[in-house]
Amino acid sequence: MKKLSVIFLSRNDGYRGNLLERMETSIRSLELVLDGLDWELVLVDYNPPPKNKRLSSVFTQSFIKHVVVEPEQHIDYINKYFDAGSRLRNVKTGKKVSKKVVLENYHFLALLAFREGLKRSVGTYILATSIDNIFDLRLRSLVNELEPNIVYRVWKRVLAPADAIGQFDKIVNCQKYKTPKPMQKINNIKRSIYKSIGDFLLADKKSWEEIGGYVPICHYRPLKCDGQALFHFLAAGKTIYCPELFFVNMHIGVNKTTISDSKHVNYTIDNVNGNYDHHQELETLSYRVFEKKFSVKENIYNGKSYSMDISNGMKRVKEIKNLFDSFL
Repeated sequence: MKKLSVIFLSRNDGYRGNLLERMETSIRSLELVLDGLDWELVLVDYNPPPKNKRLSSVFTQSFIKHVVVEPEQHIDYINKYFDAGSRLRNVKTGKKVSKKVVLENYHFLALLAFREGLKRSVGTYILATSIDNIFDLRLRSLVNELEPNIVYRVWKRVLAPADAIGQFDKIVNCQKYKTPKPMQKINNIKRSIYKSIGDFLLADKKSWEEIGGYVPICHYRPLKCDGQALFHFLAAGKTIYCPELFFVNMHIGVNKTTISDSKHVNYTIDNVNGNYDHHQELETLSYRVFEKKFSVKENIYNGKSYSMDISNGMKRVKEIKNLFDSFL
């Protein structure tokens, strides 16, 4: 058993440009920051493009555990989703998203990829994070102080990839670096605890397994998946801790189609084992109370801990977990 498993989810499709360079930079920062600790990087290569190099041939470091979800497995999973009663609909246009459209366009199912990575990880603690972050030496200190039943949520600051890579040594060593004005504006946006997707969620593996990981819906960029995971952790009686540190994200904007699909394409499933409506789950009274509680104006990344009593919340978390376990 290792102390920490870091889970990366990707495929070599050039996502947002310079993908492999961004990944290499992020991996190098982890290698430097976690040197000497007992850790592994679980790199999930989901539905690798047949004409491109597999990630296992690009990143060959000994601390990397490669997990491949083959294209045939990806197709099989999509068939399982639809056979189990899954449906996708654009709530803005009213149009259904057919299985044919999903097979042709949904090449990367991130939450399902995380589920595969979680199964293969052997760390006592699991960090879910993005493939294009630069971490600094404060992460090492945090890992040395980890405790079970606490969920660690860390915020990001952003730089353009060239600026981040050019200041790599300063960032890793917690030294002052320059932030151009366009990125200063993004960094000044209120630092929400629940809005970002896949940035940094760290908890012990037992807690991740207790809530079933991220809800593995058939969607390539689902709405508020980090927020929902935090909500489920709280329902399970866990405490959220927001340390006074950050990482640097090599920021590249998301295109309008992706943003629209994230907001408007809703996933539902209804069968004998239960039902689930992603948008409705984010509109329940208890989830609204959760968002209101953490929509504060002050900086919550201040070294404080947060908890919340979510009445009967764990019952619903178990129902959702059992529903997806029944066919995946």
